[in-house]
Amino acid sequence: MKQLRSKILIILAVVALVGFGCETTSNDERRITNNDNFVETRHGASPWGEVDHKGVITTRFVEKVGFENTEVVEVKNVDGYLVAGIVNHHSLAMDIQSRFFKSLKESRPDVEKFIVISPDHFLAGDLISTHSFVYATPAGEVESEALGEEDVFEVEDVNIFSNEHGIGAVVPFIAREFPEAKVIPIYIRPEATRIQLQNLGESIAKRVDEKTFVVVSSDMSHYLKDEEARENDRLTLKWIEDQEWQKLQSANDDYTDSAQSFVMLEEMFETLKHQVEFELLDYAVSTDYGADPNETTSYINGFYFIAESR
Repeated sequence: MKQLRSKILIILAVVALVGFGCETTSNDERRITNNDNFVETRHGASPWGEVDHKGVITTRFVEKVGFENTEVVEVKNVDGYLVAGIVNHHSLAMDIQSRFFKSLKESRPDVEKFIVISPDHFLAGDLISTHSFVYATPAGEVESEALGEEDVFEVEDVNIFSNEHGIGAVVPFIAREFPEAKVIPIYIRPEATRIQLQNLGESIAKRVDEKTFVVVSSDMSHYLKDEEARENDRLTLKWIEDQEWQKLQSANDDYTDSAQSFVMLEEMFETLKHQVEFELLDYAVSTDYGADPNETTSYINGFYFIAESR
C-alpha cells in the first residue's frame, strides 16, 4: 500500500511540474503594449540560430540574384537639397528601389543615418514601434538604433518584425549604397492617433540634421484592376505634388498603404520650417512586371527637396 501511495505521489508531482512548465511564459516571451490592449506574444528561438546581443533580422524579402542585377540602373540626378523621399517596399520592383537609393547617393552622398517609416503590415507591434536589431542583407549588415520616445514602443524580441518587409525590403539598398549608414526603424499601425503621429513628426524633426535622411516606405494602390489602379495613382500623385496632406492622410489601401506616414511627414516639415517640393522619380504598376492585371500593386517613388535650394 505504501509503495502504491508513493507511486501516486510521484506521478502527481511530475504532472504538476509539466503543467507548470507549459503555463509559464518567460519575460522574453511576454510583451505588454503601451495602449489599453494587452498583447501576449509567444516566440520560439531565433530561426537563424545564435545571434548577438542585439539580434539579427535576415532580409529574405530580396532575392539575391535579382538584387545583384539591379546594381546597374539608370541614375537620375535630382537638383536641390533632398530631405525626404518615398520608396516602394514591394520587391517585385527592385529596379526602382535601386534607382531611388543610387539617385539619392548622387545628390546626398553625405547621408549617415536613415529614419525609415513603415506600415506595421501584420500588426505585430504597438501603435508605433521601433527597435535596435541588426539587418543582415545581401550587401552586408545594417545596424539600427531605436527611436527613444515616450509614445514609441521599443521591441525587444527580434522575431516580432522578422516578417516585416516594409523596412526589410528597403535596407539591402541602403547597405549597398551607404554601407556605413545606420537606420532608425519606425513601424506604424493604422490605429495610431493623429496626436501620436504629430508627436512622432516633431520627434523626428529633432533628429534631422545634415547627415540624416527620412524615408517613407510605401506602396500605393493595392488589389485593384490595372485601369483602376492607374486612375487612383494619378490622384495620389497630384495630392503628393500639391501637398494635399489631408487627402493623403485619410486615404485607404486603394491609394496608399502608408497614410499615417503623411501625418508624420507634414508635422516634420512644419517643425523644421521647410518649404518643400516633390519630384517624381519613378511610377510603375505591378503589371509592368508581368503581374496579375486584376490584382495590382503600384509604386510612386520620389524626393522632397527644399524649395529655396534650387
